[in-house]
Amino acid sequence: MLRIFLAGFCFLLLPVSSSSSSEEAPGAGQTARPSTLPREQFARLSGRVLRADTEQPLSKAVVTLIPAAQPVQGVSARTDSAGRFQFDDVVPGTYRLRAQRNGFVTQAYGQRGGSPGVNVTVNNGQRVEKLDFRLPRAGVITGAVFDEDMEPVEGLLIHAIRLRFAKGGRLETSVVRTTQTDDAGEYRLPSLSPGFYLVQAGGRGNTVSINLQAPPVSFGTTFYPDAVLREEASRVQVGAGDVVRGIDIRVRSSGTFTISGVIVDGGGGAGAKRYSVGFAMRGGTATAQAQPDGSFAFHGIAAGDYTLVGSVSEETGPTRRGYVHTKVTDSDVRVAIEIGRTAELHGETQMDDGGPFKFDGLRVELTPDNPEAVSVAGSVEEGGAFRVRSIPAGSYALQLNGREEDVYLKNVRCAGENYTAKPVTLAFDERVTGCVLTLSRDVSVVVGTVMQDGKPVDGIMVVLVPDSQERRQNPRHTMTVQTDERGLFQVKGVIPGDYLAFAVLPLDDAAYFDQGFPERNRDNATFFTAKPHEPTNLSLRPTTPR
Repeated sequence: MLRIFLAGFCFLLLPVSSSSSSEEAPGAGQTARPSTLPREQFARLSGRVLRADTEQPLSKAVVTLIPAAQPVQGVSARTDSAGRFQFDDVVPGTYRLRAQRNGFVTQAYGQRGGSPGVNVTVNNGQRVEKLDFRLPRAGVITGAVFDEDMEPVEGLLIHAIRLRFAKGGRLETSVVRTTQTDDAGEYRLPSLSPGFYLVQAGGRGNTVSINLQAPPVSFGTTFYPDAVLREEASRVQVGAGDVVRGIDIRVRSSGTFTISGVIVDGGGGAGAKRYSVGFAMRGGTATAQAQPDGSFAFHGIAAGDYTLVGSVSEETGPTRRGYVHTKVTDSDVRVAIEIGRTAELHGETQMDDGGPFKFDGLRVELTPDNPEAVSVAGSVEEGGAFRVRSIPAGSYALQLNGREEDVYLKNVRCAGENYTAKPVTLAFDERVTGCVLTLSRDVSVVVGTVMQDGKPVDGIMVVLVPDSQERRQNPRHTMTVQTDERGLFQVKGVIPGDYLAFAVLPLDDAAYFDQGFPERNRDNATFFTAKPHEPTNLSLRPTTPR
């Protein structure tokens, strides 16, 4: 059994230094101090961690200070009996803070609802205080899983899933917690933030078996209480500190099958090759090492449709891939994955005004129509050329990521056809060349304040949604930002056009990205027109969305 981590489901563990404390600095943590920086230029950050329900201090909470420019490096401090923490000798810069404690929901500083939190910028010698956290108590879901004969099912994966709208209106799922049933079929999903969840039993999860035996039966994906389709599932509401019991699920057993095959590679150098194989899915691929000759076998596979990805890597040169689609019905399946049997998209980017532009930092991304398929991207060279390789067959929307404050993708043409508002369909082995992505720098900035009863409101989500239904389908055209402690906000890179502006509390499901949100809440919206290079100033008040 080889355990791998799915790109969409893994959690990043940040290395932290050991914390220290002293009488002068309760819950203090030290950062690395460069010898070239005078001591008086170091900053200090301090605050408290409190319970959200009672405002009582939380001792033994761990607060992590993370440089925004180096998100895999951080330093931690532990709160004292008064809930206080402090970071000394902080190098001036921009940081994120995170607080966590057993029994409570982990929280980023400034986080509200589903928002990501806010950065904290410190200057030379600055003392930043009152960086307070209010942690809600975590909830728990418990229950049991039974088969069609009401026998308990042991060792079945159970997932707590949140539904969330993405920009453009797509409803996506996010697995936030996973566990397994015990010998009595019982499970426990702890550390859940307040909100609504789907509870899923079964599914492949993040474990792939290669060339190992597996049980002769499987249990297909089932949502609480006994739904096969996600749309038919019942949502489970979890309040702060709630233990929601009795979430029992009925699953159905079925036979399992084997997908076996070989990776076929007719290219590359003469050096040693390493073969990997696995399943392609939303957010990335789940792969493990195949046999030295490229052969593999997946046992315990339930009936269904699968996309397999094979890859070959050598000491030099890029990793090369191939994909194959297969359907498992009532028997074993054998496939051959041909390396290189993928599509490619080539082209160049240009400015609509014909002027010079450094294109480095931009990425061309292909987002599939199928929400369970794989997104593929390629970097834009400084001169504007791009090439996206190893694309599985399918239909994709072309998008441009990066440098959103500077430019936006105005027009897409490939082989003389306009793909600005429609997907491009690619087949295996297809090479699409001559694509031209036209960019525009005619963006503007929207600034303003959010006030309520004459007072500024911090942490409010400001959402700018196009008034046009067609433009809402393009994720780049919808923009969000949170207000600071003065109720101020600034949105750069706004594309010209008509917009509706909303000021709402951050929502766990990001329902403001739902295509129908603007119509349901139009009477609470502020209409404005963004014009190229002309700033827009808005005065908003927070509203409760419908």
